[in-house]
Amino acid sequence: MEGESIQDMKSLHLIRIGLLAFYLLGFIVNSFVNIPFLLEIRAVAALIFFGCSFRLLKPLNAKICFSLLCIGLCLLTLRENGFGFWGRAVVENAGIISLILMVPLLGLILRYAPYEEVIGNIATRYIRSEFGYYTTILLVVNLFSTLMSMAAVPFCYQLIRANATKYSKTILAKALSRGFCANMLWCPNFITVAVVLQYLNLSWNELAPTGFFFSLVALALALVIEKFSLTRSDENEVRDAAPQPVETELSQGELKYLYWLGLQILLVLLLVSFLSYSLGKNVFVTVPLVSLLFPLILALLLRKLPMFWDGIEKYLTTTLPGMANEFMLFSAVGFFGFALAGTTLAKSAIDNLLVYFSAYQSIIPLLIIWTVAGLSMIGIHPIITIPSLAICLADTTLGMSNIQLAIPLMTGYIIYLILSPVSSMSMLIAGLLGRSVFDVSVRINLTYSVALSISTVLILKLLA
Repeated sequence: MEGESIQDMKSLHLIRIGLLAFYLLGFIVNSFVNIPFLLEIRAVAALIFFGCSFRLLKPLNAKICFSLLCIGLCLLTLRENGFGFWGRAVVENAGIISLILMVPLLGLILRYAPYEEVIGNIATRYIRSEFGYYTTILLVVNLFSTLMSMAAVPFCYQLIRANATKYSKTILAKALSRGFCANMLWCPNFITVAVVLQYLNLSWNELAPTGFFFSLVALALALVIEKFSLTRSDENEVRDAAPQPVETELSQGELKYLYWLGLQILLVLLLVSFLSYSLGKNVFVTVPLVSLLFPLILALLLRKLPMFWDGIEKYLTTTLPGMANEFMLFSAVGFFGFALAGTTLAKSAIDNLLVYFSAYQSIIPLLIIWTVAGLSMIGIHPIITIPSLAICLADTTLGMSNIQLAIPLMTGYIIYLILSPVSSMSMLIAGLLGRSVFDVSVRINLTYSVALSISTVLILKLLA
C-alpha cells in the first residue's frame, strides 16, 4: 500500500509538470498562431492543475485564491456565459504566469562559467569597510537579480558568507532587500513590471527608460541613506580582529568573467527589446522566448549542452512544479480582474477613486504608493491592489500618463516587500540571517521607504 501511495504521488507530480509545460507552450504557440480551441484547452489544463494542486497552496495564498475565485465567479455569472468567455477569464493572466514561470531558465547561463567563485574571491579581497561591504552586496544582488529574480538573494548571500561574520547582519539585510527591489521598477522579468504592463496597456520599451531612471534613483538613495547612517553609527569598525583584505589587481581571467557576465546581461535585455519591436509582441511573449533560447544558443556556442540539459531537467522536475503557488495565485488574480473589468462595480470604484484622488491632485503619486503599501500591511496583497487601481485609474482625467501611474504603483510594491513583516522578501532574509521578520523589515527599512516615496513623488512632479 505504501509503495502504491508513493507511485501515485510520483504520477501526480508528473501530471502537474505536464499540465504546466503544456500551459506555457500553448501560450507561446497561441501568441503566434491562432489555433482553434487552444485557449479553451489551456483553460481546462489550468482547472485540472487547480484540482490536483490546490492543497499545495500556502494557507494565506489558499484563502486569497479562494476569495478571488468566489468573487470572480459571482461577478461573471452576471455577464455572458459562453465557453470561450469563461476560458478567457481562466487564462487572463497567462502572459504574466508564463513570464514568471520561465524566467528562472535565464539562470542557466550562470552554470557555464565559475561566476560564483570569481565574485566571491573578489569580494573577499576588496571589501575593506562596512560601507564597502554594503555597497558590494547592494550592487551584486542588483546585477544578478536581472537574471535570477528573487533567487538572487540567497545566491548572493552564499557569495559573501566568508565576509558575513565580520559585519553587522543589519547591513547585510538592508543591502539584500534594497539592491533586489531597485530592479522592480524596470526589469522585464519582475512581477511588478509584468503586472503594470498588463493592466496599464504599456509596452516594456515605453516603460523601461523611465523605470531604469527611477531604479538608479532608488540605488543612489540606498547608498546615501546608508552612508549617512554609518557615519552617525559607532559601529564603523570590523567586529573581529581578522586581517583586512589585501587589495591586489584583478587578474585577466577575473576581468574576462566579469566583462562576459555583463555582456550577457546586456545581450538579454537588447534581445528582449529587439524581439518586442520586430515581432510586435510584448514582454510576456519575448521574455519567456529569450529565457529558453538564449541559454540554449549560448550552450551551443560554448559547447556546454550537457550543462544546459542538466539545468532543463532540474527546472522541469524541481523548479517548475515548485512554482505551483505562483501559478494558482496569479490565475486567481487574473480571473478576478477579468470579472471586475466592465462591471458596474468597477465603474463605481472608478468614480469614487477619481473623487478621492482629485481632492488631493498634488500628491496623487504619494497616495497611490501608500495605498498599495498600506493595504498590504493589513493583508491585501499588492498583486490584488495594483491591478484594481490600474483598471480604475488608467486613461482617466487625473492628469497623469500611464507611465506616471506605473512608477508609484511599482514603488508601492517595493515598499510592501521591504517594509511588511509578512512579505516574501522579509521572510526569506529573516530565514537566511536567523533574525525576526520585524528586524529585517520595519526596523531597518522604514526611513528608506519614506525617503523613496517622497523622492519618487518629487521627481515625478519635476518630470511632469
